Amino acid sequence: MAERSPSKTVDGKLDPFGHVGQAQSYAMYRPKYPQQLYDHLAQFLSHSEPRRLAVDIATGTGQVAVPVSQLFEKVIAVDRSQSQLDKAEKRDNIEYRLATANRLDFIADGSVNLVTLAQALHWMNAAEFFDEAKRMLTPGGCLMVSGYAICRIHSSERAQELLAEHYRRLETYWDCDRKSLDSQFADIEFPFARVERKSFPVHQTLPVEAFIGYLRTWSAYNTYKKGLDAADNDILIPLSEQLRDIARTQDPPDALSITWPFFAIFAAKQ
Repeated sequence: MAERSPSKTVDGKLDPFGHVGQAQSYAMYRPKYPQQLYDHLAQFLSHSEPRRLAVDIATGTGQVAVPVSQLFEKVIAVDRSQSQLDKAEKRDNIEYRLATANRLDFIADGSVNLVTLAQALHWMNAAEFFDEAKRMLTPGGCLMVSGYAICRIHSSERAQELLAEHYRRLETYWDCDRKSLDSQFADIEFPFARVERKSFPVHQTLPVEAFIGYLRTWSAYNTYKKGLDAADNDILIPLSEQLRDIARTQDPPDALSITWPFFAIFAAKQ
């Protein structure tokens, strides 16, 4: 029996993160952006206005909204997926809203000091997003677009080969411009007065089960999986067993050494 289809987004499209249990897994297993990224954001913001209002677009489960809420009086965090918002981490100064990135009419022109977008620009029309961000931003207001490309396993060459093969096998199942993300959006021009591109690589020793949990959150994997029948072989099952076997021989055992290639583009409106 095929897996039940995901729920729909606020704009009536199939929710790529709406598969059963996926939003919870996303909140649990996705890597967290490093503090260095937010430290650089604070430095970049030092050239702009007081920190009254930030808008986090495609907030998901609030991964970026929560740390940004420590820098701003208020954060409006929007996502088109109710499944994601249901699992979002709550804060007194964060208002979560169900909305699409190009329909934010409830936010006044020139009222926002910071717009953030994490791991999502490759899902949308960049020109339309930039126009909406400019509409909302105050003069001198800032934009931060962040993300992370495919990670790398350092503790085992064989594990890295298996990960690369798994990525290639799912290549046709991405519903977004994954190559743009993996290039850190080098193919996209940011039409702002001041632009800085920064990398924030994070090295981590991760329990193998947590890494397998991360692989289950890939939207491409869930798109692939929803078409499987019970008799079909899920490609993640043998991969998981192979990674567990490799991790047993590592030091520390049952863990993998990984680098997450976090990056961010900081921009300021004139």
